[in-house]
Amino acid sequence: MKQMETPYENTDIEEIETIESGSWKPRPKTKKSIAIKFFSIVVVCIIVVGMLSYYIYSHTNFFSSFVQKNQSQQTEAVVFEEEPIVVGEYSDPPSITSLKEEADTLFGEQIQAYFFQDPEVETKINNFEEKLNEIVQETYEYYVVNKNGGWEEAENSFIDFLQNLDYEGVRLKSSSVPYYLERLQALGDGYEK
Repeated sequence: MKQMETPYENTDIEEIETIESGSWKPRPKTKKSIAIKFFSIVVVCIIVVGMLSYYIYSHTNFFSSFVQKNQSQQTEAVVFEEEPIVVGEYSDPPSITSLKEEADTLFGEQIQAYFFQDPEVETKINNFEEKLNEIVQETYEYYVVNKNGGWEEAENSFIDFLQNLDYEGVRLKSSSVPYYLERLQALGDGYEK
């Protein structure tokens, strides 16, 4: 019958240790090694419990929350550096208020599409831009053409709307307001301001 070979069968290490020391004895446990093991186990348990409680109570995935916090911190730094333009009084009719609410929703959709790298981001941006064009046209007709206040109220209404666009802390930059305001002013080239 063939004997099974073990990896240590050919070495004489066991025999040497037994011959020199007489018999093998396990290393005695010291109080220091037990305390270090106990301390290590306690630290690991605290870390695990802390991570689990953070995950459970925040209702977010660890990695996605880290990415979202970094993105929101970057956008906040840009948004709060600018001073808002002061606007006067105006009184929007329900038709303009409705368009502004729709544009606010579209603004949120385009921000989400941008941050989540949605392939439809360009479509959502175009939808928002088209809605702004509708607001510009309706504002111009109501305030200027129908003489419900004139240019000053039209500009106040539009500027106030642009400055108050907000999706979870992400806002339109104040430097973008003049760009959009030019659309309104371009409609009135033939009218007195």
